[in-house]
Amino acid sequence: MNIFLVEKEVSEIGLIQPLWEQLNLVHLDKSVYFKSKYERFTFNQRIESINKKAQKGIIKLDMLLDKDTGIM
Repeated sequence: MNIFLVEKEVSEIGLIQPLWEQLNLVHLDKSVYFKSKYERFTFNQRIESINKKAQKGIIKLDMLLDKDTGIM
């Protein structure tokens, strides 16, 4: 494994959408008290709040890259 930390532009955040959606499903499945939140919470809603923070300059987006496989 050849893992590197890569800084990305906020405009590239769509790269994490599949992972975010999978994680949201895990939270939905495991949640006892917040199921309705995870049923309604979409990636686009999350991105909207991130973009607001990015306009204020308070977002840093880092991703891990496996250089052997090219998977981020």
